[in-house]
Amino acid sequence: MTTDSAVKADGTEWQWTVGDKNKINVTQTSGIQNAVSITSGHRNHYVLLKDGHVLAWGTNEFGQTGLGVRDFMINTPQPVKKSIQVMLNNNEMELTMPPLLLNNSTYAPLRGIFQQMGVNVRWDVPSRSVIAMKESTSTTLILNSVNGQTTVNGKVIATDQKPVFINDSVYVPLRLISEMLGAKVEWDAEAYAVQIHSN
Repeated sequence: MTTDSAVKADGTEWQWTVGDKNKINVTQTSGIQNAVSITSGHRNHYVLLKDGHVLAWGTNEFGQTGLGVRDFMINTPQPVKKSIQVMLNNNEMELTMPPLLLNNSTYAPLRGIFQQMGVNVRWDVPSRSVIAMKESTSTTLILNSVNGQTTVNGKVIATDQKPVFINDSVYVPLRLISEMLGAKVEWDAEAYAVQIHSN
């Protein structure tokens, strides 16, 4: 039970608000069965089901629902998935921020991925760009934070997958960036993981 919600013995979840003249309005949240407990954050909720799965919904401006999406508001309860694993040459990469699924593409924090792939990364203040250089392949990748343009060895790459800023970190489309640096990228749906094979 929280200050504005509870799970009943029948496994349903209910919420209440105080309306005009202190009238309490109680509503059942649809789509929830077999719930065993509930907790909440600031304007969002998490329900634990009997089978161990967790449903989340509510405000999500900082990704606090754990759904791995950028939507500001999640209106209906959705299952929280485990974090996407990123594997480099069959070894799990340790990332300070988890990858996200944005528009059906996996985005990952740029610095953590690149450094583990042997890529030198620096921030260029005048152009407001991230410059990544991989000496073994003589590749220079420039990600412009102002216009979202991606350039490889001076050639503009036409793509709708632009870098994004989330919580002061630059997230990049993992497949696009890794393949530009000479790596092969595969999605392993069963393991819920991205496999990167790099030289």
